[in-house]
Amino acid sequence: MPDLAELRRRVGNVSDEDFLLRATMPGGLVDAMRAAGPAARHYDPSSKPVLALLYRLLARRDLTEIELDKPGFRLALRRTAAPVRA
Repeated sequence: MPDLAELRRRVGNVSDEDFLLRATMPGGLVDAMRAAGPAARHYDPSSKPVLALLYRLLARRDLTEIELDKPGFRLALRRTAAPVRA
């Protein structure tokens, strides 16, 4: 890999963020990413079936434990009593 001065010469006068992107990724990918605009910051759980399932399960008061298990992933939720406020 070229040294920093050589990379700066190749990439040109850009922000540090653009410099890091262009020094580590092909320029076409950086351009495509920039053209796509910023990533969505709004997360819609209703579009995610696993989260929708979790919300439905958590709404049930008759369940005290929920476990999801698959290769490489395990989620265990346990309902505890609400803390007593003095």
